[in-house]
Amino acid sequence: MGIICVMANQKQRKRREKEMRHGIEIVEIDEEGNERVLESSELKPAAPPPRVKGSGSSKSRASEPPRRGVPQPPSWKRAGKRTAIFAPIFFIFVLLTSRERNVVGALLTMVPLILLFVPMSYYMDRFAYRMYQKRIAKGAGAGRSR
Repeated sequence: MGIICVMANQKQRKRREKEMRHGIEIVEIDEEGNERVLESSELKPAAPPPRVKGSGSSKSRASEPPRRGVPQPPSWKRAGKRTAIFAPIFFIFVLLTSRERNVVGALLTMVPLILLFVPMSYYMDRFAYRMYQKRIAKGAGAGRSR
């Protein structure tokens, strides 16, 4: 009776080299205390956590603040609030960068900046919201076709 030697193919050799390179081995210990190295084909994928459906009425969800990262519909009121936040920053910037440190001149320079900032802020919100709506519609359309 002879010994049969089976050579590993290239894919198996690369896998073994990678395991040795990273030094990671998953072992199983039997009842006798012996360690046995598990192959990647023997490993079971971890079960995904169970999905919990939302409990509660739609009224409670409506009162919750919107999640972060979800654009809100554009509004002129929000654009005005944003302008009120940035106006002092604009004023300080204009005051510090002007040649004459004149408060009246800085205020006069700020007026066109603010008049441009309000609609620009609104239209940027509008653009982000429309892109979000398109992404949602595209995702819902792909989900239905499958």
